[in-house]
Amino acid sequence: LHWLYSPQTAHVPDCTLSSKTSTKILYEIARFKSDVSVAERLQVYRETSMRKVGIDSSSSKVDPTILWPPESVRGMKLLDVEAFKKAITVPIAEVKISHIGIVLTVLRKYYLKLKHFAIVEDGPEGSDYKIVLLHPMTFTENEEQIKTKLKEVCQEFGKIESSSVVKFCNRTIELNYDHFDCKTILRSILPLEEHGVAGYSRVGHIIHLNLKEYIIPYKNIIGSVLLDKTKGVSLVVNKITTIDDSDNTFRSLNMEVLAGEGTTVTTVDHNGCSFTLDFDKVYWNPRLSTEHSIIVEMLNPQDVLYDVMAGVGPFTVPAAKQKKCQVLSNDLNPSSYHWLHHNCEKNKLLDRVQCYNMDGHEFIKNILKVDLLKRWNDPDFNGTIHVTMNLPSIAIEFLPNFVGLMADVNAQDQLNFVEPLVHVYMFSKDQKASSCVTRVAYYLGLVDTLTDFDGQITAALNAIYNPEGHKGNQQVSVLTDADLRDLSSGKLLDKPIDIPG
Repeated sequence: LHWLYSPQTAHVPDCTLSSKTSTKILYEIARFKSDVSVAERLQVYRETSMRKVGIDSSSSKVDPTILWPPESVRGMKLLDVEAFKKAITVPIAEVKISHIGIVLTVLRKYYLKLKHFAIVEDGPEGSDYKIVLLHPMTFTENEEQIKTKLKEVCQEFGKIESSSVVKFCNRTIELNYDHFDCKTILRSILPLEEHGVAGYSRVGHIIHLNLKEYIIPYKNIIGSVLLDKTKGVSLVVNKITTIDDSDNTFRSLNMEVLAGEGTTVTTVDHNGCSFTLDFDKVYWNPRLSTEHSIIVEMLNPQDVLYDVMAGVGPFTVPAAKQKKCQVLSNDLNPSSYHWLHHNCEKNKLLDRVQCYNMDGHEFIKNILKVDLLKRWNDPDFNGTIHVTMNLPSIAIEFLPNFVGLMADVNAQDQLNFVEPLVHVYMFSKDQKASSCVTRVAYYLGLVDTLTDFDGQITAALNAIYNPEGHKGNQQVSVLTDADLRDLSSGKLLDKPIDIPG
């Protein structure tokens, strides 16, 4: 990983890695290191293929490309399924039907498993054996051990010779488009010089991609393959704007259809609740399921939740349905509000949820304030108070609304004061707890200046990939080697928090 970030100065120590770990490291380097040659990347894919089936990458007995699509499909931009046909030679076993049970106990580990492909076939009409298709890599690598094991099993079963019940030979078969999975096809089509499709989101019957610019020429074939190979999907779209664009007030995405057809209104199951939404007009991220459940698990029936940027209700609906607490839920986007109300109604929650369609600043200063005072004036209220602000690009800018929010309230009143817990979300490139807390302190008026933390990280990372172009840039020193190692593994940099003032 050190080499991945700084190849000029890297020292690679002697180490022992598990096959799974080393395969992952090789694959990640091949995907993300921009100066890896085509030959090096291809070699990494070869070694990865071998390790996935448990074969040492140094073995010379097998060719890992045998089960890949033909190399001639590389660079294809319009899907031609006929071009994926490929004749290969594979080992087979002809096994006497009378002894097939004991023989398959040995051969099962070495089956040729492909999509839409029969592993065991009947022999010719009138024959007394079945045909078992074997994996050309794993069987070839372990042929002698397999034959030895078969001799032992046959002797134990009935003191018979294995050669009389099983015969090994080769057969030519034809692979085609249907036999390859989505990942294999895309990797065979896209240029080796590029990183490929990093991933996608599934929202009901819709697949949502966020393709990088260099892969846009292949967008239509990517859409076609995903549509073909993903069960239950009828529409594939690609994001062409980001949700934090300055003119994107409602957090909706501009999308283009890559494949399929039909409505963008879809239904998804999320944290035990059903949500209907128009993916073209609202924001929905299925990857936030864990974060939603973390907050919901904090709640109890006597609690109150103010959901300031509620979207279609991923916090609101499970909080009211599963925890039975009171929720005041708001979103500025009229479409989000429509589906928020629809989802609350569908889940029969309107007795516990109040829905609003207004600016978040006004919601805090008016709706939240009034309701919060009502709770404080209720001597029987014994719950906790939570506020969720899940709009990471700008949510932190709503914090000043809490400063002096109750300044006009008579301090002499006997209030049942319960301090709210505000869950405010933000993006942070450096992943340091101290910089996140400093941002919060700044927007609460506790710090006079705010350092451009993200700018420092951007400069430091740019310097790693382009050291010549960043000589003399003092911001480069913001990251140590240890920081880089932690960043590369996605680790939060929890250092002592030192906030001026």
